[in-house]
Amino acid sequence: MSRVAMRPSAILFDLDDTILRYEGGDYRKLWRACVEEHCHHFDGLAPRDLFNEIQSISERFWRDPERHRRGRLDMRAARQQFVREAARSLGSPNDQAANELANHYHERRESEVVPFEGALETLEYFKKSPIKTALLTNGGTDTQRRKIESYQLDRFFDCILIEGEFGKGKPNPDVYLHLTRELGVSERESWIVGDNLEWEVRVPQRLGFYAIWNDYLGRGLPRESEVVPDRIVKSIHELIDPATGLPIP
Repeated sequence: MSRVAMRPSAILFDLDDTILRYEGGDYRKLWRACVEEHCHHFDGLAPRDLFNEIQSISERFWRDPERHRRGRLDMRAARQQFVREAARSLGSPNDQAANELANHYHERRESEVVPFEGALETLEYFKKSPIKTALLTNGGTDTQRRKIESYQLDRFFDCILIEGEFGKGKPNPDVYLHLTRELGVSERESWIVGDNLEWEVRVPQRLGFYAIWNDYLGRGLPRESEVVPDRIVKSIHELIDPATGLPIP
């Protein structure tokens, strides 16, 4: 059951698909375009078949929690693995061409990551307020630091925790508790906001956080979801009351 929020002493923000748009684009279309451009390097393979096999391998990979943890620490390597395995599975192995295709996709994909409308203004507001802020993001150090540096996001936060630097990531309780200790606040007086129902809602709620789910696609909770966020927003900009300029509990 969701609980009533007090105005927070601190807010923990997720990065991808909370501050930066990462999964919201049509990346299947981008994969198809890259496959079509490179498919001639794989003798006898039709672009549709290679694309479908890459998607199938990728989906199986990300469904496994341990593979997910390892893969997100080096997304380029994970994507290279998907293409290599797909080409081999279809009887046309070419590791060099597979890596080049994956690199093309990876570089285009990462270059398309941009802030959501109103996100930077929201972070600027909270930085100027008495509320302490932290950034908590899973992923590899180089990739996540590059995103942070691209938009100078470090200026908005009192603490930043990146999975690849810290050695642990969400949903390990240690990462949330480490940040509240660093900020000098308790979990009960803190908010957390993000797009992952497990990482930013279920586990933080168990620790005492007021958990806000960022439903950036506007699709609502999955029908089978047993997770009940304390609040649902479609943008972190909704955390500020436009009439008063104060955080909305």
